[in-house]
Amino acid sequence: MTLCLLCVLFPSNEVYARFKKVFEEQDGFVMIDATKFSKQTMTKKRKWKLVDNKTAIQILPDTRKTHSDKLINGENFSDKPGEAAVVHYRVKINNPGKYYVWVSALSTGSEDNGVHVGIDGEWPETGKRMQWCDGKKQWTWASKQRTAQNHCGICGGIYLNINEGGEHELMFSMREDGFKMNRIVLSKEYDIMSNKLVEGNISMNLQEYEFFSKWDINVEGDYSVPYYQGNINALAINTVRQPTDKWCAAKQIFSGEEGVYDMSFISLLENDGECYYKVIVDGIEVINFRNPRIFGADIKEYTPYTITVEGVSLKNNSEIMVLFKPDSNKLVPEKDAFAFARARWRDLIIKKK
Repeated sequence: MTLCLLCVLFPSNEVYARFKKVFEEQDGFVMIDATKFSKQTMTKKRKWKLVDNKTAIQILPDTRKTHSDKLINGENFSDKPGEAAVVHYRVKINNPGKYYVWVSALSTGSEDNGVHVGIDGEWPETGKRMQWCDGKKQWTWASKQRTAQNHCGICGGIYLNINEGGEHELMFSMREDGFKMNRIVLSKEYDIMSNKLVEGNISMNLQEYEFFSKWDINVEGDYSVPYYQGNINALAINTVRQPTDKWCAAKQIFSGEEGVYDMSFISLLENDGECYYKVIVDGIEVINFRNPRIFGADIKEYTPYTITVEGVSLKNNSEIMVLFKPDSNKLVPEKDAFAFARARWRDLIIKKK
């Protein structure tokens, strides 16, 4: 990814910012790192700022923390989308249609739990008043629209109709100052984000979001974009759409105590290739291996394969990056060529010694 120049403040109430990153939808799903916005607009009174060691963004200053604090329309509150603190993201849509909008937000009170969403300069009714009530003081995924009848929001009410493929501009604007978010999802399937809906409350315990709560797949650099394969709970590379000679990457910021840890990396064995994997901690390679061949052996495909290293030093806020690359052993025919293994992997387990 190409990094823009540092933010330049313009007196015209606009901030051009940070990244040219384009987040690409695949198979009706795209996850967006909220910190990788392309620009901000309408910043005269409120701005989105990087917080929590640059892992999230928040609308600041936050002057209305409780219901008793003075409400100032257009300054610390806005029921009009696009009026204040607008953050923009570049998104490429390959499969046009209706996309539900999900956001991972952290609310600590009663007046920091609402935002608006729009696209391509438009603010449709189905993007207004995105609301959180559950999950106070913890990161919580939701896709609910506040209504006059239900102030905590109606499930499935927040969505965007994207009728054309190609690049679009996704936008979020302030409803309440103090609002904080770190991840955004556009998904054609509403239930992909939850495994049950009970009386309008969403249980967010899918393995998929346990995975994405740890791993960021939108990594700066010349990497392919992976996808999540839910039926085997693994990250993978689409070797039909992505280059087969290019690395993919995922990263996380370690939030535990400083110390010495054991790391166990779990890849999945594949018949059609022996894929490559690396684990890098703060720029230092700690794991580097290639999956063994199972073609012709009595080993079931997608059997977990674990590599463990001991004595890895980690600091609070250490950056852990996983690199993975596909491979073809040219033993499994596919059309006029050979199939590629997709460098599937499931987890990196970190345990203190």
